[in-house]
Amino acid sequence: MTVQQLFNSMTFDDVITALRNTQRNDRSIQNVAGYKEAFDVLCNLKPEGDGGEVIFDVTPREEWFTPHFLPLVVNYVEGDY
Repeated sequence: MTVQQLFNSMTFDDVITALRNTQRNDRSIQNVAGYKEAFDVLCNLKPEGDGGEVIFDVTPREEWFTPHFLPLVVNYVEGDY
């Protein structure tokens, strides 16, 4: 599955609900227009990668509320599967 296929399998409401939970301490989540624009771009990109893997780094649940920690970080997304 490509990242684009993943994003096309959900709605923007699904994404923004998750972001409001994981980024609740970040002021940028108050204005979702930029997130909507990025979501639309990701849904319409044509994959051009060489079939590499996307790696998800998951932070242990007990550290989710520690400043500067994100519950989930995605690596190797640009231009790749």
